[in-house]
Amino acid sequence: MDLEGFVSLCKRRGFVFPSGEIYGGYNGFFDYGPLGAELKNNLKKLWWRRMVHSRDDVVGLDSSIVTTPSVHKASGHVENFSDPMVDCKESKQRYRADQLMWAKVELEGVDGPEGTLGYVSMVEDGNVAAALQKAAQKMAIGCRCNDGADAATEATAEDDVVPMSAIGEPKVVKKDKHKLEDSRKKLLSCAKALRARMAKEQVEVWKKAEAEFSVQKMIWQSLSLQRGAKHQGTAAMIESKLEFAVQTHAKDLPAAVEALDLCLERNQGLDLLGVAMIESIEAIKNAALHADARQELAKMLEKAAEELGSGVVSRRGADLIALLGDCGIQEPKLESAIKAAWIAAGASEQSRSRALSAPLKPLVIKDMTEAVDEEVPLIPSPATQKPGSLTAARAFNLMFETNVGPYSDASSKSYLRPETAQGIFVNYKQVQYVTRQKVPFGIAQIGKAFRNEITPRQFLFRSREFEQMEIEYFIDPEADFKAFQEQWIQEMWNFLKAVGLKESLMDREVHEGNKLAHYARACTDIVFRYPFGTQELLGVAARGEYDLQQHAKASGQGMEYQVPGQKRKFVPHVIEPSLGVDRLFLALLCSAYDEDVVGDEKRSLLRFHPCVAPITCAVFPLMKKPPSLVEKARSLAARLRQRGWNVLYDEAGSIGKRYRRMDEVGTPFCCTVDFDTLEDDTVTVRRRDEPLEVVRMHCEDVTGFLDDACQLPM
Repeated sequence: MDLEGFVSLCKRRGFVFPSGEIYGGYNGFFDYGPLGAELKNNLKKLWWRRMVHSRDDVVGLDSSIVTTPSVHKASGHVENFSDPMVDCKESKQRYRADQLMWAKVELEGVDGPEGTLGYVSMVEDGNVAAALQKAAQKMAIGCRCNDGADAATEATAEDDVVPMSAIGEPKVVKKDKHKLEDSRKKLLSCAKALRARMAKEQVEVWKKAEAEFSVQKMIWQSLSLQRGAKHQGTAAMIESKLEFAVQTHAKDLPAAVEALDLCLERNQGLDLLGVAMIESIEAIKNAALHADARQELAKMLEKAAEELGSGVVSRRGADLIALLGDCGIQEPKLESAIKAAWIAAGASEQSRSRALSAPLKPLVIKDMTEAVDEEVPLIPSPATQKPGSLTAARAFNLMFETNVGPYSDASSKSYLRPETAQGIFVNYKQVQYVTRQKVPFGIAQIGKAFRNEITPRQFLFRSREFEQMEIEYFIDPEADFKAFQEQWIQEMWNFLKAVGLKESLMDREVHEGNKLAHYARACTDIVFRYPFGTQELLGVAARGEYDLQQHAKASGQGMEYQVPGQKRKFVPHVIEPSLGVDRLFLALLCSAYDEDVVGDEKRSLLRFHPCVAPITCAVFPLMKKPPSLVEKARSLAARLRQRGWNVLYDEAGSIGKRYRRMDEVGTPFCCTVDFDTLEDDTVTVRRRDEPLEVVRMHCEDVTGFLDDACQLPM
């Protein structure tokens, strides 16, 4: 399922809602619904039980969200906790500069300004390289269309087809003129609507092709109206060619349609040969057709080149041959026909050479922090697709400011904490003293943090209010920090697997020296493959003594640890395992989501481990009557709740529908009270993951059964 599907599921089933939605709300803030709150709390409880209660070398802490600003000044957050930001002056949108990707579009083998077509940009999301490559190809097609329109002003009256831009107003009667404009408007709106529908409904490939074909027919009709009855035969040939592609289940031709949209929006015409050739080349490139079908399309192209004559090819042939090369298509007869007509038209050797040897250079993708001053005005804004509206990158501090007390001045200014770690560092000496812990030992904390993200996105992954589960583990500076770091990496990996994350979606990523934070000696991330790409889920950093030394200098308080029974003192070094609760929540949803077929019914379900499932068990009376069934079911549900589990009672609908509702929200067990229960005090227990295998057990045994099932694997 894609990210939009998870967002819809979370809202529909009560896991997560946008905060303040009835008023529009802010981006980057979310409210956890009834099921989301249960799932999130279960994750936090399990982490605390495993990392604190199951160890004798880790203790807990719950520090304040707002503290004196001196803490954040000493840690460097006031001066340095920022992201590079870029503004779009026209749309007023803001972007993180390191997430705004761009590339220069250049022709291979063409030096100087003539070889540069422009720049493309987009916000980093998904496959950036593929998206920028597509934008570059669209730019190249647009430039070629413009070149063709400019060359059309030199066309003679003997040319078979004259573009719109060369002849001005169409020489048609008033009635046909209105018909042409109506058709053009209908074309643009239809193309937009079709794309929106196809994206929304995700229709099959052949249906996409069929839909695109209906758009193409309007294009041919519009162009034929302008050019007169003389070219009706050519339009019919093109229609038959496209119909052939549809019947053979060719894929849709989005790049060509976008190019045609661009030309029509600018009121510039494409000659019919150019349209036919671009469409056919894209069909050959994109369609998974049999070799015979490829040859048939090539023959149609060859025939079109011969019939329409050299005048058209002189303006279009060079670009179309280059497009053939870009697509990696080798059709010698077709290329020969184009070249012959093109040379006969007297095209210059220079333009011929450029067309044959000027594919696009491979894109070099950079972010806006790498753009030099001369390049910034040339890079288009993703919002407007126009160059000249982006500002240079500048630092934007991510901390939320607040005021403490009744006055709003510099003396009362403070911040919402951007991380939970600093609360641990400033309390390290006090915690060590009261707990009498010896190095190595750790302090754990679960708490909220706040970052005023420039562009919060990807649902829960990058939000402005989030929750962290962190441990600061203090070690002897002479100890092997890499060994401690590896131990915590493995401990965290095992925890993630235990709560239900799929190991096949997890991996490790080691930060190289140039990517390390200024305070870190080493850092390894555990990454997860989310629907939007592989991203950091958890980090285990060796922070050295940086934080404790910073607070010692700023506060004047010693941060040294006295080794018991020795004169030796030292400032401990720190290993920090840090896990985002919200990122774990999203990763768990991705791992738990599944689809299967029971009987003839396809169902979606969440396969949560019983220890994290928001509803541990559901209890159903088989029927609402007699009242003794309902009374027995409610009594069993109340008894199970006393053991600390979240138990749902449900008597609405058929038993099958009740099972189905529980499967979708991840409930692992359902107990059904039936008429046999009234006789022998036994119930049926249905497992979510084995729906066809129902077991029967005594009511008193259900609690023991759930106890065993809900144990967290160690």
